[in-house]
Amino acid sequence: MHKNMIESFRDLDIYQRSLKLAMEVFVLTQNFPRQEQRELAVQIRKASRRVSFYIGSAWRQKRDPKEFVRTLSQAEAEVTAVEVYAEIACRCSYMEDSDLKRICAEYERILGQLALLMDTVDRTRKSPQAPMPVALSGIKEDL
Repeated sequence: MHKNMIESFRDLDIYQRSLKLAMEVFVLTQNFPRQEQRELAVQIRKASRRVSFYIGSAWRQKRDPKEFVRTLSQAEAEVTAVEVYAEIACRCSYMEDSDLKRICAEYERILGQLALLMDTVDRTRKSPQAPMPVALSGIKEDL
């Protein structure tokens, strides 16, 4: 077996990146004030975790391009939620501006990968002769 073969969604670079980022968000939100531990901290943590969840879920639905794209679109929405909640946290002085910029830059990279995956699948659906998207072919590659 090829060492770069993707055997599960856990092998995807985009999944690994989103999971690492969810863990970073978790650490950052541990320092939120007590009154926000059950409000804003929970919202940003859940949204960051759902990005990884939807990427994994989309991988399971890769044989159905329409569902694959729909589920990746949900991951995009969760990225937006994380960015908005992080900005609110920063404006409330619960998070440093440098942390906000770093988190948002990483999530923007994830958004770029999501968009590339969706565009590739859409092009493949429109042109049956088009090659299978690398992300779906089983070869691990950083998008």
